[in-house]
Amino acid sequence: MIKMRRDDEIYDIEGGWFRARWHFSFDEYRDPENDSFGAMRVFNDDRLIPGAIWPLHRHQDIEGLTYVVEGTFGHSLYVASLEPGTEVKHEIGEGRGVYAYLIEGAGTFDAEDVTTGDAAKVIDQRELKIRARQQSEFVLVDVPMQFEPVGIWRGRI
Repeated sequence: MIKMRRDDEIYDIEGGWFRARWHFSFDEYRDPENDSFGAMRVFNDDRLIPGAIWPLHRHQDIEGLTYVVEGTFGHSLYVASLEPGTEVKHEIGEGRGVYAYLIEGAGTFDAEDVTTGDAAKVIDQRELKIRARQQSEFVLVDVPMQFEPVGIWRGRI
């Protein structure tokens, strides 16, 4: 099963030196339908103005990743880039789900048309097919759907 969230359904906030797209409840944004996806609690698409410095802040009991769309940042994750007509298949293991986000471009997640900013939660299926209709960049996060929260998250999610 694939549940689409279109670009205009994802929370968007302008912070002066940054623009953020929060896919799940975060900070002041609360959406009971989108609190998390399996073990993934936060997926933020933050765009900083050139020269901005993200304030130092603590993370506790989480794994974090950063992908860089343009420019440079202190650390990054490879972002998949597909040429038009290219199709990739991602196998989804038992008890796992996939969160797919199209950073830029157009294509399909399975048979669902997607464009820049669209995201999908994929559960209860063994494979996700991603096909590019134009030059596209996307990030895909494979997460366990059953997990035991630790530390500050225990009892919260």
